[in-house]
Amino acid sequence: MIRTTSARLKSIQQALGVEADGILGAQTLTALESHLNITPEALKPINQNLGLQLSQKGIDKLISFEVGSKAYYQKYLRKPCWPGASSGITIGIGYDLGYQNSDSFKHHWQWILTKKQINYLLPACGLTGQTAKLKLAEFQQVSISYKSAMQVFINSTLTLYAKQTLRIYPEMIQLKPDAQTALVSLVYNRGASLANKPSRQEMRDLVDLVKSQNYQSIANSILQMKRLWGPQLSGLHKRRDIEAELVLNANRDYKPNELYRV
Repeated sequence: MIRTTSARLKSIQQALGVEADGILGAQTLTALESHLNITPEALKPINQNLGLQLSQKGIDKLISFEVGSKAYYQKYLRKPCWPGASSGITIGIGYDLGYQNSDSFKHHWQWILTKKQINYLLPACGLTGQTAKLKLAEFQQVSISYKSAMQVFINSTLTLYAKQTLRIYPEMIQLKPDAQTALVSLVYNRGASLANKPSRQEMRDLVDLVKSQNYQSIANSILQMKRLWGPQLSGLHKRRDIEAELVLNANRDYKPNELYRV
């Protein structure tokens, strides 16, 4: 029996780990390009000229905070999830749709998801907390491969949060790469608000501490944030511990190939 082109494409899609719909769309092309080590112009990192240097060590830690491991991602996080608390419906490497507007979501994912998939997920933008939890079941028809999630994280999300971090801590540009990355991880997790609330006190304290390049005090301020979460959220305690450790040990030699410049 002669197999149709559609059937052959579905087999290829299954091997690539993308939706086997028999349609040669954006997600399939991206997976093929990734498999062949081809980076399309649209997905190449854009030099934002922020002047930051993030370390691969710190980036790896940030990714592990969000997805644990590639194996864990493949088993549990390929489909949209709700991390809990005030989070929104989340896709990829910690990409929280609850805190994205429709334009930014489309801009970041248009080269990875099909137009149909983007339109399907658009209503999740802006949903947070219990509302997002209740709506989660409505967004389970999209599956995102680890490779695709990583592409969006490295080429869009990381730069986005680096820019937000630099906006509230402009002097971070003078810090060592591990310390810069720890601050980006912090803002990625907690947001960039410096609101006059008790829960944001340490975030505000960091403004002057970063300005003075006081690594010990920066680390202490990050550790003090653990007061905000009970023992049931031990993962956040561990995250603050590792971010503080990155800051304290930031004064080391860095190889050029372990630095990500934005």
